[in-house]
Amino acid sequence: MITNRDEGEKSEDVKITYDGLMRAFNMKAISPAHGQYIDEIKHIAIDTFTNPNYPENTIVYTVRKGYCFDDEVIRPAEVVVFVGGKQVKKSEETHKE
Repeated sequence: MITNRDEGEKSEDVKITYDGLMRAFNMKAISPAHGQYIDEIKHIAIDTFTNPNYPENTIVYTVRKGYCFDDEVIRPAEVVVFVGGKQVKKSEETHKE
């Protein structure tokens, strides 16, 4: 029988293994935060959420993490973005990130 303590130790072992593999292969997770502007290279919008109170093309939440290998995107993060808000100029976007 597995106790809660055993499950906790196993999940910690999995996390340590995952972190070690990510470091060994020089991989980085792409997990954008809520409100960050979408980057067409690192993110792919799989759905939209209409809300006029948020700027156009800002991230609502991340559905699936993406990954970079040696600074090259091997899988973009899948995100949901806001639409229907105000348009922001490119110069303003760079200051937000």
